[in-house]
Amino acid sequence: MKLFKLGAGLTILVCALLFCSPAQAALVNGGFETGDTSGWTVVTGLDATVSVRSDGGGGDPSGPHSGSVYLDHYGYISDPTTLYQVVLNPDYNPAGLSMPVSFTAYGDSLEGYIQLSIWYSNDTSAPGLMDAGWIAAPSSVGGMVAEHWSDWDEETWDQVAYSATWGFEAKWFKIGVTLAANNCNTWVDDIAFSPSEAVPVPSAMLLLFSGLLFLVKKRRQ
Repeated sequence: MKLFKLGAGLTILVCALLFCSPAQAALVNGGFETGDTSGWTVVTGLDATVSVRSDGGGGDPSGPHSGSVYLDHYGYISDPTTLYQVVLNPDYNPAGLSMPVSFTAYGDSLEGYIQLSIWYSNDTSAPGLMDAGWIAAPSSVGGMVAEHWSDWDEETWDQVAYSATWGFEAKWFKIGVTLAANNCNTWVDDIAFSPSEAVPVPSAMLLLFSGLLFLVKKRRQ
């Protein structure tokens, strides 16, 4: 009986770790609380400026969406600025299994837009940021995820959001947050990206059934 209980406990524990392991991608510095753009690769448009600031007022937001700072961008629609970050999906998504993906940011602009874009890769290691190994997310799941033009409510943070369930493999993600403005400012804060729910793992399913079969045999002995 003790062996049966021990085996049952170990089986449940291992299956909980493998079968229902949460996919938490590690986005770094999404709220710029380091006081700079650490963790991001910033490709700045011609004559554009990017800075992290805490003050509000004037044409700026009344303050950060949360925390103590936000990102301030000044630039042009014809030559926008993009912030990139490469994120590992620790729970690799085998073909045919679904994976919920969530990508959000909060923004404001005098007259401009914020665009969220996603690329993915299944290489053993992440391709270089601008390498050809990245695959743009199909339009059905959001190559250009969200865009706002001059309908922003000045001094009010608006959410730009994308969520969908992917049914294809994704080991690495490259996310892009593009900022553009018509010779004025665009602001962004609280960028968040996550494959946010558990992904079933076939090997864990096999372990579950094998463990249960073993326990049944032991029970009958």
